[in-house]
Order: sequence, then C-alpha cells, then structure tokens
Amino acid sequence: MRMKQILISMLLLAGIGQTAQAQQTDVRTEAPQAEQVVTGYYNVGEVPAGTPNEEVFRTIIRHYEGKVVLVDFWATWCGPCRMANRLIAPMKSELKEKEIVYLYLTGETSPLATWEGMIPDIHGDHYRVTNAQWKYLCDYYQIEGVPTYLIVDRKGKIRLKQTGFPGADKLKAALLQVTDEER
Repeated sequence: MRMKQILISMLLLAGIGQTAQAQQTDVRTEAPQAEQVVTGYYNVGEVPAGTPNEEVFRTIIRHYEGKVVLVDFWATWCGPCRMANRLIAPMKSELKEKEIVYLYLTGETSPLATWEGMIPDIHGDHYRVTNAQWKYLCDYYQIEGVPTYLIVDRKGKIRLKQTGFPGADKLKAALLQVTDEER
C-alpha cells in the first residue's frame, strides 16, 4: 500500500495530471444529512454511522445545495496535496464573494492525529471517511490519484474532474466558469 502511495505521489510530482469533463452526474438525490462541527475557519463533518458507501458522497454534498463546491480528494502524506493547499489559499480569498464551498475528503491512510493537526490551516469543510468509503468513492468517481478535484455546480452536477493540481489560475478559471454561468 505504501509503495502505491509513493508511486502516485511521484507521478503527480512529475506532472502527470489529467483533466476530464465529468458527465453531469446529479449527486444530491435522497440521502441523509452529514453532521458538521464548526470550529472557526474550518468545519469537521462526519458521515452518520451506517450510511451505505453508495450514499456517502450524496450525504456529504447535500449539505451544500445551491452552492458551487470544489471537492478535493487529498491525503496528509501527499506532498503535491499539501503544496496545492498552500497555493490555493490566496485564490480562496480572491473568490470569497462567489459562495464557493471548499470540501476536503481524505481516508484513513491519513493518520487521524496528523489530519487533525493539518486541517486548521486548510480553511474549508473536512471529512475523513473510512477505508471502505474511500475505496468506494475512488472506484465510483474514478479517482486515480491524489489530489483529485471535482467541481460540483449549484444543482449538484459534477462539472469537472481534474487529477493532479493544475495550478491555482486554472482551478480559479474553472470555478469562475461554473459560478458565472449559473448566475
């Protein structure tokens, strides 16, 4: 498992990233509401126990109905993820009037104590899902490495999927395209 993580990180560092226009998939159909604990500039969400794997994403995303959501599949051990989180911080400030939600998803490969120590510096909403949930999400949404970004529009449709950090400018342009066309 560790070798796979190292390989994925090396590929992402080498600039192997791909952008794919995602099918416009509605992810906000009937699902229970995820619980959130507000802790300053970041929120920690929790998927209710017993939520089936196929309902996890809908349970989380449903909370943000009517808003554009940038979903970041990341890990604490991922160097490119950590670098990207620092590089998009200024973008978040620039886009604060756009009502964009920054949603961070990670799995149990990110040690709990490390994750808890890192998230106060990553402003947004954070979920740490189980290994089974992470595997399901990665398989279903074809997440081939971290970081991977999804942009979900106000209607709950996945509008963009980006594997690898494309740079803050490209991410900003993609977010602006979705936020501006829906106004």
